[in-house]
Amino acid sequence: MGGGPGHGPYWYAQWRADGRSHTRYLGKAPPAERAALTPGGPATLSQATASERLPLRVRTLGGFAVWRAGREIPVRAWEQRRIGELFKWLLASPGHRLAREQAMELLWPEAPPANNDANLRVLIHRLRKALGDPPESEEAILRLDGEWLVLAPNLASEQWLDADTFLLAARSAQAGNDMAACRTALALYTGDFLPGDPYGEWALAVRDRLRQERVGLLLHLACLCQRAGGPRRRSAPCIRCWPMTAATRRRRFP
Repeated sequence: MGGGPGHGPYWYAQWRADGRSHTRYLGKAPPAERAALTPGGPATLSQATASERLPLRVRTLGGFAVWRAGREIPVRAWEQRRIGELFKWLLASPGHRLAREQAMELLWPEAPPANNDANLRVLIHRLRKALGDPPESEEAILRLDGEWLVLAPNLASEQWLDADTFLLAARSAQAGNDMAACRTALALYTGDFLPGDPYGEWALAVRDRLRQERVGLLLHLACLCQRAGGPRRRSAPCIRCWPMTAATRRRRFP
């Protein structure tokens, strides 16, 4: 679907699976299968077509699931020997990068440093195996960059991770005046970040930032509706438009 003049177009894939509607941001450039989104063609771009483009796809909003080349990695892979912990910490880390020392302190805070280094090497090997990474390949998802663990360094876009996809679409929508773009971005927020890890401090900041972004997007959409002269409920308070900076959102929505 396209955005309004000067603020798009924005292309999204939409499909239904497990009785739910799913949406994914594809970027501003039209997909190769553009005909699938035009009148007279199929109603939506298929899930397989959207997924197979990406070597890695991760769901963190409203649940947790991982796909490699369009195939879902079994849940049991993330329940073994802290593999899931390390992977989720990388997902929540800025730039999806984690220092080796920080990873060892998080995983084994009381173990001797010499043991931690050996344990981390084994855990990295197991995580790569779970991700289906070929050994010593440029297509590997998890890499070592000096003293840093880096997740998906060759994936230049945010499309592989639903949380990043939502942030990109939300910020783009808030920078414009397109109500359709706001609603489409809101549809990408399918729940809180990693709800299965409600007490992990490493996830709290990401979860809070995504919630605040959603609130800011809702307020921006409300302002656009008021400007357009949309109907207003008598019982609803008047919402004023103001610049929704991160600091403003924290003060108004702790």
